[in-house]
Order: sequence, then C-alpha cells, then structure tokens
Amino acid sequence: VAGGGELVPKTLDQDNQSCWRLSFSQAELLLANQIPNSARDCYVALKVIFKRKVKHICPFIKIYHLKTIFLHFMESKKEEYWNGVSSQEALTNLANDFIMSLENRECKHFFIDFINLFDEKYLKIDYRDVDKSIKTAIQILKNIE
Repeated sequence: VAGGGELVPKTLDQDNQSCWRLSFSQAELLLANQIPNSARDCYVALKVIFKRKVKHICPFIKIYHLKTIFLHFMESKKEEYWNGVSSQEALTNLANDFIMSLENRECKHFFIDFINLFDEKYLKIDYRDVDKSIKTAIQILKNIE
C-alpha cells in the first residue's frame, strides 16, 4: 500500500477498554484524489440512496462498506469506462456490485483482501436475524432509476 497503514487506538463500547485497529486513511486519500468527477458523483449518488432508503433497513451496513465496494468497483474499470458510460448506467453497475456483495455476504477489505467486512463477527450480527432486511435492501437497490 503506497500510502501506508497506521495503527490507531480505538475504544471498545462495552467495557471502555482500548484496542488497536489498522487505518488506511492516507492511502484512501491518495486514491480519492485520482478518482474522476463522474465516478465521484456516482459514489455520492449511491451514498444518498443508501442513506435515504437502505440504512434504516440495514443499520449494520456502514458508509465504509460502500466506500470499499466502490474502491473495488473502480479497480475493476478501465479509465476509458468513465468516458463512455452514462451516469445512470454507472450508478446501476455500482448498485449491482453492492447487491452482489449483500447476496454473497462478502465485502473484501480493499487493502487486506482475506478480511471479509461482511463477516458476522465483524458486523456483530447473526445473518439469520437480518436476512429479511438484506432481501428488502436488495429489492430497493434493484429498483434504482
């Protein structure tokens, strides 16, 4: 990772105990500065849809998950993609990647690919309890216009 990672302190909710987490904010900033405006607009549109229509249904999904899915999406596209794609088509393609992540219960960490951010232990959920919520969120995302 060109921007490097940092070890930062974090307080756990339950006992006010400290722990450490890896942060890749500097590397993310380097990547963000290279994203074309049309791609940035696509990401912002998905964030708005997520916040307005999905977040209340799936509160365990965080903006960080969207950003991670977006970074993988960006990595899968060539630079020319953004010259010929409409905003609507790009948003639909990104939403489809989000849907696929939800369906597969997989959101690979962008910098440490063996970590699945949608793993039950990271989300602190039991998928049996939230399966209906995820299906509802998927239906909402499939109907984006």
